[in-house]
Amino acid sequence: MYKNYTRQLRVPKWRAAKLGLIMRLTFVILLATFMQVSATGYAQKVTLSKSNAPLIIVLGDIKKQTGYNFIITERLLKTANPVTIHVNGLELEEILDRIFDLQSLSFQIESKTVIISKKVPSFWDVLADRWASIDVHGIVVDEHGLPLPGATITVKGTGKKAISDSRGEFHLKNVDEKAELVISYLGYESKELRVAKDMRTIKLTPIEGNLDDVVISGFGIKQIKKDLTGASSQISGKEISTIPVQSFDNALAGRAAGVQITSSSGLPGAAVTVNIRGISSITAGTQPLYIVDGVQVISGDNSRQFASSNALAGINPDDIESINILKDAAAASIYGAQAANGVVVITTKRGKSGKTQINFNSSVGISKVIKKAPILNTAEFIQLSKEAIVNRYGSLTAAPTSVQTLLTSFGDPATAPTYDWQDAVFRTGLAQNYALNATGGNEKTKFFVSGAYNKQIGQEIGQDFNRVTGRLNLDHKISEKFSFETSLNLSSFTQNGTTGGTAFSNPNRTAILTAPINAIYNPDGTYNTLLYGAYPNNVVQTAAYNIQRANTKAVVGNVVLNYQILPDLKFRSSFSENYSYIAENSYTDPRTPDGASVNGSASVANTTFTDFNTDQTLNYSHIFNQKHKLNVIGGFSYKQEVNEGNNASGTGFPSYQFKTLQSAAVKTDANSFYTAYKLAGYFARADYSFNEKYLASATVRYDGSSRFGSNKRYGTFPAGSLGWRISKEDFLSKVSWIDELKLRGSYGILGNSSIGNFASRSLYQGSGSYNGQPGISPTLGNDDLSWEQAATTDVGVDFSFFKGRLSGGVGAFRKKTTDLLLSRNLPITSGYSGINTNIGKLKNEGIEIELNTINLKSTDFEWSTTLNATFIRSKLLELNDGLQQLNSTYFVGKPLLSYFVVEYAGVNPADGNPMYYDANGNITYNPTAADRKIVGSQLPKGYGGITNTFRYKAFTLTAFIQYQYGSKINNVDAQFNRRMGSTIDRNQDISELRRWQNPGDITDTPRPYYNTGVPAAAQSGGITYLSPYGATSRFIEDGSYIRLKNINLSYRFPVSWLGTTIRSLQVYAQAYNLVTLTKFTGLDPEVQGSTSGIVPQYKNYTFGVQLGL
Repeated sequence: MYKNYTRQLRVPKWRAAKLGLIMRLTFVILLATFMQVSATGYAQKVTLSKSNAPLIIVLGDIKKQTGYNFIITERLLKTANPVTIHVNGLELEEILDRIFDLQSLSFQIESKTVIISKKVPSFWDVLADRWASIDVHGIVVDEHGLPLPGATITVKGTGKKAISDSRGEFHLKNVDEKAELVISYLGYESKELRVAKDMRTIKLTPIEGNLDDVVISGFGIKQIKKDLTGASSQISGKEISTIPVQSFDNALAGRAAGVQITSSSGLPGAAVTVNIRGISSITAGTQPLYIVDGVQVISGDNSRQFASSNALAGINPDDIESINILKDAAAASIYGAQAANGVVVITTKRGKSGKTQINFNSSVGISKVIKKAPILNTAEFIQLSKEAIVNRYGSLTAAPTSVQTLLTSFGDPATAPTYDWQDAVFRTGLAQNYALNATGGNEKTKFFVSGAYNKQIGQEIGQDFNRVTGRLNLDHKISEKFSFETSLNLSSFTQNGTTGGTAFSNPNRTAILTAPINAIYNPDGTYNTLLYGAYPNNVVQTAAYNIQRANTKAVVGNVVLNYQILPDLKFRSSFSENYSYIAENSYTDPRTPDGASVNGSASVANTTFTDFNTDQTLNYSHIFNQKHKLNVIGGFSYKQEVNEGNNASGTGFPSYQFKTLQSAAVKTDANSFYTAYKLAGYFARADYSFNEKYLASATVRYDGSSRFGSNKRYGTFPAGSLGWRISKEDFLSKVSWIDELKLRGSYGILGNSSIGNFASRSLYQGSGSYNGQPGISPTLGNDDLSWEQAATTDVGVDFSFFKGRLSGGVGAFRKKTTDLLLSRNLPITSGYSGINTNIGKLKNEGIEIELNTINLKSTDFEWSTTLNATFIRSKLLELNDGLQQLNSTYFVGKPLLSYFVVEYAGVNPADGNPMYYDANGNITYNPTAADRKIVGSQLPKGYGGITNTFRYKAFTLTAFIQYQYGSKINNVDAQFNRRMGSTIDRNQDISELRRWQNPGDITDTPRPYYNTGVPAAAQSGGITYLSPYGATSRFIEDGSYIRLKNINLSYRFPVSWLGTTIRSLQVYAQAYNLVTLTKFTGLDPEVQGSTSGIVPQYKNYTFGVQLGL
């Protein structure tokens, strides 16, 4: 006996059964019946979650869960539509009804076998077809105009349906001309339209704040967003793919709450500073852990000679699918001892089943320096110089003869030319980017392959960046139980730069300070090398002649094997390696002032990092009684990093044509090093939900590191979190405007192991020559040296209201770091200056807000806004042995990275001399060290970003604003070019024209005095004045700013215009760093700490095209 489920199949049961025996079978799916696996014990209820999956894959999953075999001919299988279905614990019969309701196929169950055949239309279907009068055609696209394959198009009130193909197209025959179509797609709002022969392009709108999005958090863990109980932020790869920066971390600035990105240099490919929820350490590392496709990648600036280089620049931003930033202990604790500073999980694009798709993204743009310093022309320079001399000596004729001669050499202010060194140093840069990728595959093998080339000619002479990348992501299903995946990224990038910091050969700094009376070129076109002033280098010459170069080659790859032990139990084995090689080369030409004294100099440095990781995990996932959802993962992780390098230098070259070290007459230095460390850990995590309403998660990790003392080498890092989806409660079921409302809270402990590899060890190290003999020096270890621990408490609420028109989250956090890794001073008689130990405490606490709104919405127009804001405070809580201060930036009870200086009180209106406040708040002219006070912190009190997106038909305009407030910047550059003309050996800022000149003048710029800046004792009546260009609060400025970071206008061509070859086409124009509003008077407020000769950032104007085939 068997039950007939064929329903519309109008043939007798015996014929249906016999049909399955006499047909020529060409395909039997799932586990072969010859295995004779008993169906005893298989569940008859099925859980599925598939989107646009081939029918064969869906039936295969049913086979695994029920034990039923399926029989279908190859010809019928080719006619099957992709299946989209999301169900939990339904009966087999109901599952099959849903699947075949959208197919031209029917099914019949006989014993433990399901026979699939062509559906015979019912009498009513035939009758309806006869009365229908039109055939319908259309194209379904997303909000960007891209095709939506697998969309369901239903004739309302009938069973007639169609599925859109890979180009988004669909066809329906014999449709009543008065009927309506319902177009639906997972994650998008359904749309109802009156039929027409040509429905043209039908655009669907995504459901905003979709809480069914999948979030990847490492170790293969995937969670639905609505089930998260930890604090994390997600950024789509689409948001950053076209931004003209060399590394993706730079593009994240202002796009996630709790994440501060600081780009302190405009040098192409420079490193950036990333702080997640503040700075959690003083001497240990403060940067987050980066995971790319499960691989822990090397990050930061690992160069040893070059000004600044970013290891993450080897990853092509166009390859990135999504970025998930893990901020609290509940989200990040599975990484244990490496997660105190947060974790950034990057997922790159992977292949999808279907026809191979090719995507090309190209952009070309120009860049200019974001701001030039306003400095004096020659006439103003001479006037200020004269005034400073008169104030010092009483008159020009009373000045020493040498001073008078010098002033005369400047020329006549009315006729002397001005030479603009900034115009010579800064230029219009060129940015080019070309990225090509292909993706496709079938149900067994999927691939994503890409290649990209990026070139940027910097806005400052002598600087450029060239990168080539290639990526291959491959997924292959070996059998129903075995599959593997692999990712491989190859990159090579070269940076050319110039000397940075306060060096005389730093082009942008010296261009500001070089006296404007100095010509750049001689009349014959050669470089002028006889420059007057304190800055003798012709930086245009040095940028052309000298070499500062770094080339980084990197390989990031992994292989993952998955074995489905049971339907609910999977083993995952991952092996990965990140290899990086940095070759640096510098050369100082003998024709430059720096090279002339030694007849040229050169140096080379080679550095390699080899980072091996392996993770072995078991993952169990099951739903009990349709209400209890449990996911458990446990595993082992091992990491080994080896860092080694060598360097050499020499001087004395035959001529400037010889630039390699082999030509150096004197080898001045040769050195090499090797260092390594290992980290191993066990971890377990359990995520539980009851009735999709009550959520809980618990994680524990046990880590051991070779970096720590033998007594404290291992540490345990636990975390737990709870969530309550209030919107699922009955008392809110009738509140129609609440889509989702969830409370969450977490607590956990994370570790920081970012210290020297041998900081805990008592060792001997080679120290080279000691009085001509080989020497070694000892280091003092500490067997009790252990991890810094960051205990994080987090509470928050996530919500979605008014059908996604308003969504987001609000959270509060407190992160307390204990056992700070610091050096304790030792008596000099010990023979050691200090010993590394765990002392001190600090905390960061704040509030985070993320909001998404749809402000206006109509058929052709939409305006949406995304906003994030962070309000944060830091405080040093404790130091060792009752100390209240650590150097001049850390004070117990005060914010981290404080400025501790004498407070500037302005200018005395009576005599124009500088004034200061003493410790009691009284005016003084000559403050002492005891008068210093804290005048602010390098860290901001708040930061964030706002994105407004306007869409009108095929046009999209996006404007992104980044902001920061409450930080202070030490404008060191101003200490050198705001000297009121007192030091006449350099140019000055134009602000010095507002110097004090007459009694009663109200100004912040003191009276100039030649060479000293203050009156001599004989002039001041015995009063001693502190120099007005010393390290005081005069140069500590407000670093708050609002910046129009990015504005992008794009047009996506309608699919109907593109023919059969082109799948999609979009053109766009954008501007980057367009406008900045700030009180900061330096070149760029987007710095942390000191300006000190940094390369200012750039404005960029780009045009691009994105093509899909």
